[in-house]
Amino acid sequence: MKSKYKILISIALTSIIFVSALAGTLLYLISPKFNFVKHVIEYDFSSVTYITNVDLNGDNNQDILACAYYGNDIAWWEYSEGNFTKHAIETNFPRVIHVHPEDLDKDGDFDILGTSETSDQLAWWENDSGNFTKHIITTSYNHPLRINSVDFDKDGDMDLLSTSIDEVSWWENDGELNFTRHSISSDPISTNLEHHHFIYGIDFNYDENMDLITGGASVSNGGLFCWRNEGNGTFTKIKITQNYNRVHEIRVADIDKDGDIDICCASASSDELSWFENRGNFNFLKHDIRENFDGAAAGFPVDFDKDGDIDIVGTAYDGDTLSWFENIGFNNYIEHVISENLDRAIGSCVFDVDNDLDIDIITGAGDEIAFWENV
Repeated sequence: MKSKYKILISIALTSIIFVSALAGTLLYLISPKFNFVKHVIEYDFSSVTYITNVDLNGDNNQDILACAYYGNDIAWWEYSEGNFTKHAIETNFPRVIHVHPEDLDKDGDFDILGTSETSDQLAWWENDSGNFTKHIITTSYNHPLRINSVDFDKDGDMDLLSTSIDEVSWWENDGELNFTRHSISSDPISTNLEHHHFIYGIDFNYDENMDLITGGASVSNGGLFCWRNEGNGTFTKIKITQNYNRVHEIRVADIDKDGDIDICCASASSDELSWFENRGNFNFLKHDIRENFDGAAAGFPVDFDKDGDIDIVGTAYDGDTLSWFENIGFNNYIEHVISENLDRAIGSCVFDVDNDLDIDIITGAGDEIAFWENV
C-alpha cells in the first residue's frame, strides 16, 4: 500500500513540475516582443555618470539631462520631431557625479542641481528660458556624491538632500534660496566606510516626519539604508541588507501596488538586480529579479508592456547588458535582452521619448548616450 501511495505522489509531483514548466514556456511564448532601433545621441560625453529626462524648455517634450565625470560637463539634449540638439549647461564642474532637475525658484520651469566630487561643491543652475545661471550652495562639502530635493520641513519650499564621502545631510531652504546644512549622519567614520550614494526623502512610517533612504556604494560595507526621523532632529540608521554591496543607484515606486513605496536597486558586488518590498515599520523583503547580472548597475521600474503591473528595465555595467524584465506575477520575471554590447552601462531613463504611445529607453554607457526606439 505504501508503494502505491509513493507512486501516486511521484506522479502528482511530476505533473506539477510539468504543468509549471509548460506554464512558464507558454508565458514566454505569449510575452510581448518588442524590437528596438538604437540611435546614438552623443558619442563623446566623457564618462556618463547619470542620465534622466525632464522638459527643460516647456515645449511638452521630454528632453535629456546628463553629466560627464571626466568631461566636467552638464548638458541637455532638446528633443523635437525626432531630433536631439545638445545644449551645454556647464563645462567646468570638476568630476560632476550627479544632476537633478527641480523648480527651486518656483517660476514654473526646471532648474538643475549638481554635485562636483573634487571641488567639494553643491550648486544649482537657474533656468531662464533654456539659459542657465550658476548659483553655488557650498564649496566645503567633502567629496559630494548625490543630491535630491524634497520639502523636508513642510514649509512650502524645496529643501535639499545630499550625500558626501562622509556625511548624509539635508539643507534647509529659508524661502529665499539660502540653504542651511543639517547633518543627518552622526558618525563620519562609519558613513565614510559605507560610502552613501543615492538619497530619497519618504515618510515611511506615516508619522509626518520625513525619513530617508540611501544606497551605500562601498565594496565591503555598502548596502541599502533607511534613516528613521525621530522628530527631534535625530535619525536612527537602519541597514536593510546584508552582503549587498556597491549600491550606486536606487529607484522608488509602488512595485507591488499595495499603496506604499518599495525600492528597486542593484548590487554590483553580488551581481543582483532586486526589489525590496515595503512590509511596514522599516521592514523590507528582498525579491531577486535577476541573479548573475554581471556588475548589476541599476533598475528602472515602469509598466513597460502596459499590462497594469510594474516591470523593470535593468543595466549591467560589467556585462554590458541592457534588458527589460517582464513582470509575470507572483514575483516572477522573464528577461528580454535588448543589448549585450553596451559598454559600461550605468543606467537608464525610461519613457515615451518620441510620443508614439509606446515606451522607449535612453541609456548612458561609457562616453555614449543613446536612444533605444521601441518600434
